[in-house]
Amino acid sequence: MNAEGLLGTFDFRTMESFLERVFPQNSISFGQLVVEMMSGGTEFDVSLLWKAFLKALLYGISDSKKMFFTLFVLGLVSVILYNAAGMFKEKQTMQIANYFVTMLGAIALIQGFEIAFQICQSCVELVMDFIRIFLPVYCLSLGFVKGAMTAYGYYQFVFVVLYLLQQILIHVFLPLTKCFILLTFMNGLVEDKRFEGIQKLIEKGIGTGLKCMTYLVVGTGMFRTLLTVRVDHLNKTVLQKAVAAIPAVGDVTDSATQMILSCGSLVQGGLGSAALIVLVLICLTPLVKLLFLYGSLQVSSSLIGLLGEKNMTKTTAEASKAFLFLFQIAFFTLLMFMLIIGLMMYQM
Repeated sequence: MNAEGLLGTFDFRTMESFLERVFPQNSISFGQLVVEMMSGGTEFDVSLLWKAFLKALLYGISDSKKMFFTLFVLGLVSVILYNAAGMFKEKQTMQIANYFVTMLGAIALIQGFEIAFQICQSCVELVMDFIRIFLPVYCLSLGFVKGAMTAYGYYQFVFVVLYLLQQILIHVFLPLTKCFILLTFMNGLVEDKRFEGIQKLIEKGIGTGLKCMTYLVVGTGMFRTLLTVRVDHLNKTVLQKAVAAIPAVGDVTDSATQMILSCGSLVQGGLGSAALIVLVLICLTPLVKLLFLYGSLQVSSSLIGLLGEKNMTKTTAEASKAFLFLFQIAFFTLLMFMLIIGLMMYQM
C-alpha cells in the first residue's frame, strides 16, 4: 500500500464542507492540499497564502479607514470648538458642543470595538471548529504510525486543551477586554482617574494569562508526547520482533509493516502541514483586520494630539489597548494550535 492509497481511507467530506463555508469564494480542497504537502510542492501553497494576504490587506484597510477618518474629523472639530470658545461670550455653549463631539468620538470607538470584538470572537470559534473536525482525522493517522495509545492520548489531551482554551478565551479574556474599554470611557469622565489601577490590573492579567497558557500547553504536550511514545515504541518493537521470528513469512510481514509505517508517517506529515496552512488562512484576515484597526487608532490619536486635543487623544490611545488585546487573543489562538500540531509532528 502506498501513501496515496492509505490517504484514500480518510474521509474529508466534513472538512471540505467546513472549508466551503469559511472560504465560499475560494475553493480550497483539504485533500488536495494534503497531497500537495506529501509531494513536496510549494508553488500552489505560496500563491494561495499570497492571495489570502492581499485579500486580508484590502479588508483591513476598508474596515479601519472609516473609523480613522471619523475620529480625525471629530478631533479636528473638537479643537475648533475649544479654540472658538474664547472668541465668544457664551463659552458654556461651546463647551457643551465640545462635550457632545467628544461623546460622538466615544460612540465611534465603541462601534469600532464591537466590530473588532466580533472579528476576534469569530476567529476563535472558527479555529475551534476546525480543530474539532481535524482532530479525529489526525488521530487516525497517529494510530497507523505511533500506535493506538498515542492516538488515544493525543485525542484526549487536545480535547481537554480545546475545551479549556475555549472557556478561558471566550468567557474570561474577551469579557475582560470589554471591561477595559468601559473603564477607559469612565476614566475620561472623572478627573482623578480612579479606574486606572483596575485597567493596569486587567492589562497585566491578560498578558500574563496568555503567557502562562502558552507555557502550560507546550510543557504538558511535550510530557504527554514523551510518555505515550515510549509505551507505543515498546509495544511496537515487541510485536515486530515476534512477527519477524515467524519462519517463511516473517521477513515479508516485517517489510510490509515497515512500508505501512513509512506511508503512515508521510500521511501524518501531510495532514499536519495542510492543517497548519489552513489555520493560517483562517486567522490571516481577522489578524490583519485587527492590526489595521489598532494601527488606525494609534495614528488618529497621534494626529489629534498634534492638533492640541488632549482629552480625546488620551481616550483614543487608551482604548487602542483593548484592540491590541483582541489581536493578541486571536494570535494566541492561532499560535496555540500550531504549537500543538507541530509538537505532534516533530516531537513524536
